[in-house]
Amino acid sequence: MSLRSMAGLCLLGWLCTAVAQEPRTRLEGFNGMRFGTSSAEAKQILGPNRKDGTQRTRTTRQTINYIQQETTVHGAAFFVVYFFGTDDGLSLVRLVPTGGLLSSTDKSACLGWGAKAIAALTRQYGPPDREKNTEADREAVFAFRDGNEIQVTASPLPGGCIAVYQYATPEGKKI
Repeated sequence: MSLRSMAGLCLLGWLCTAVAQEPRTRLEGFNGMRFGTSSAEAKQILGPNRKDGTQRTRTTRQTINYIQQETTVHGAAFFVVYFFGTDDGLSLVRLVPTGGLLSSTDKSACLGWGAKAIAALTRQYGPPDREKNTEADREAVFAFRDGNEIQVTASPLPGGCIAVYQYATPEGKKI
């Protein structure tokens, strides 16, 4: 990427760092559930307090399995959805905060959630590989050498707040 392109990205709100960071090696999964775990194995691990279902993917329109459950991450309550790819292996985990944040029109609360989520992941994994920090939204991507990644998004909208953690394999990014 040219210096001019990098400067353009910085002007658009993407933070640029001059120091190369040590690449993260592996993202095994989420909360003890390894990527590749089958939906049948996950049901046994998660127990009876869950909701099972199917959904069509955005890109391939194939039907995949999912399991939904509530959990706590970094001291906050979330709905977590485990998505199982076309081979029925865990490939994507999405976490959405419970409570009133999603329906809140409080822009500072939404952006504050994003800043806290990014700070918690930064403490755990080091600085993000890409970060967008503007008046309109907060987003960060923590990439791993195995192709997996964690993405955090916080975007205030007129009707509420998009607030999501996403743990994904390369296949999961397409769901």
